[in-house]
Order: sequence, then C-alpha cells, then structure tokens
Amino acid sequence: MTEVATNQATPQPADQWDRLEELLRRAEGHGLRSMTGEELLEMGDLYRRAASRLSFAKSRPFDAGQRDRLNRLVARAYGQLYRTAYRPVTSLRSFLREDFPATFRANWRFFAVAVLVTILGAAIGAPVGRSEEATDALLGPGAAQEMHQLAERHSQPGVRNWLPSEERPMASTLIITNNIRVAAMALALGITGGVGTLLILWENGVLLGLIGTAVRTAGVGVDFWAFVVPHGVIELTAVFLAGASGLMIGYALIFPGALFRREALKLAGRQAAKLLMGAALLLLPAGLTEAFFSPVPQVPHALKFIFAALAGTALYAYLLTAGRSPEAEASSPPLPAEPIAGWLETERRARLGEPA
Repeated sequence: MTEVATNQATPQPADQWDRLEELLRRAEGHGLRSMTGEELLEMGDLYRRAASRLSFAKSRPFDAGQRDRLNRLVARAYGQLYRTAYRPVTSLRSFLREDFPATFRANWRFFAVAVLVTILGAAIGAPVGRSEEATDALLGPGAAQEMHQLAERHSQPGVRNWLPSEERPMASTLIITNNIRVAAMALALGITGGVGTLLILWENGVLLGLIGTAVRTAGVGVDFWAFVVPHGVIELTAVFLAGASGLMIGYALIFPGALFRREALKLAGRQAAKLLMGAALLLLPAGLTEAFFSPVPQVPHALKFIFAALAGTALYAYLLTAGRSPEAEASSPPLPAEPIAGWLETERRARLGEPA
C-alpha cells in the first residue's frame, strides 16, 4: 500500500519514521540526558503514531519492509519510553533532601490553589459563625452547639489541659492516623477532576472560620490559637500538600495536554505521590506536637507562638531552598505553561538522577 500525503505541510510518514529513528539513535547512543523534555514528548508522539500504523499494517495488505521497520521502531521506542528507570533505591534521606522539596517547588501552583481555597472557606465561615442558624444550616443541626462547647473548653481554667498526660500517647497515634487518612482522601478525590479535593479544602477552611468566630465570641481566642498554632503550622502545610496532590491528579485528568490521559495521569500521579509522602512525614511531628506540646497549660502562650513561628520559618525555608545549587537552578526552568511537559521534564531528570 502506497503512503500518500494529503497535506503538503504535514510530514510524510516516512519522514516521521526517519525522525523517530533519529531520536532513538540519540537516546540509545548518548542517553536520555542528551534530550530535552520537548524532544521526549515528540518521541512519545511519534511512537504512538508508529504503533497505530503498525497495528493497521498487521490487518491490511502492507509493504513487508515498511512493516518490519515499524515493528523495530516501536519495540525500540517502547524500550526507551516505558522501561523501568535504572536508579538506586532512593533513601529517605535523599527523598527529604532533594526529591520532596524539588517536587514542591515544581508544583507550587497547585499548593497555592489549595491555600487560597482554604482561605476562601475561612473567609466564608467566619461571618457565618456569628449566626447559630446559619452555622447549623451550613454544617447540619447541632453544629453551633459544638462550636460553643469547643470554646468552653478553653474558657474554664480547670479544663484547659483537656488532653491529660496519660491519654497523650494514644491520642498522638489517633491524630496522626486520622490526618494521614484525610490527606490520602484529598489525593484520591483528585479522580473527581479535583472537585472532591476542592470541597475538602473548602470545608476545612469553613471550619477554621467558624471555630475562630466561636472562640473570639467566648473571649478565649488567644488561648485557643496558642493551642492550635504550634502543630497547626505543620499540619496545615501537610493538608495543603495533600490537596495539591489531588489537584494535580484532577488537572491531568481534565487537561492531559499532548499525552494520552492515561499517560498524563501516570506522570502526575508520580509527582502527586511524592507530595503525599512528604505530607505524611510532616504529619508525624505535627501529631506529636499536638499531643505532647500544644495542650500543655504550663507552657506560656508566648512560647507556643514563638515555637510556631520558628517551625513555620524552618519548614518553608526547607521547602523553598533544600537541594538547590547554581547548577540545579540553571538546569531547572520554571514550570512551563504546558503542565504535562513540565511533569515529563521532571520525570526525565528523576530517571537520570539530575538535580530537580
């Protein structure tokens, strides 16, 4: 069967296979290190075209030489694009030192969206909390009464230590487990196109706003926030990271870009999993702080706020600077407008062990 071009500007199939062979020679001879993210995208696109053409060739009369050539090209391209990355098992130390903060920086836009949605929820919840009827309408019957009870916990000196020392080890385990479950749910709900993830973030923000209004009305705002902020600065960051991971999945599902949706989800999922793992690790110190430091009434409020400020500064300094070097900065351009291309470039660097 003769290959016929229908458009003068469209590359001939033979030209496409020549280009694919050229890219494969570079990948096989010089390694993927010699290729840019755009060239990898091009190779993937040509691979899919060749695979589709080969499938057609197997079911129709077709030149045997061209069919054999396509078969070899498809096999070689598959080996390059879908081979298991040869990389030593990444240690927890290298993950924390490089992979996690680099993944955060590459996907900061999703993190920013998670933060903004939570703030929006809090901005809505704060005024709603002034009305018991509105609070019950938003969260269900009895919600306003629960807010009042929470405020009363911090208004009575005799019960300010509402987490007795003998209960703290068990409470710490339950807190960490529950927070990890919520984080995993935020990621899983990304499969709804990110809508479920956005709802979780918004609901958390609404609760913060409602609680803030309740404790302020009861005159115990300082007491309450002195309890919350020491662990909250770490815990909320972990929640935002989990939310960002779910939003990445949702975005890849809706906007796969130049890739098949399955491939886009695979690439986004790898990056999202790194964020979720980092979030889970952050929830460990957050849970311990919430159980053993935040509720202790003997610790002055000022010390708790200082602790929170230092913890937050250290955490974000780590996320924004860890693993950086002049060489890494030069080889790591900002995330491009085409998000899937950015993820693909990140994957390429990870496979080759390059700085992210």
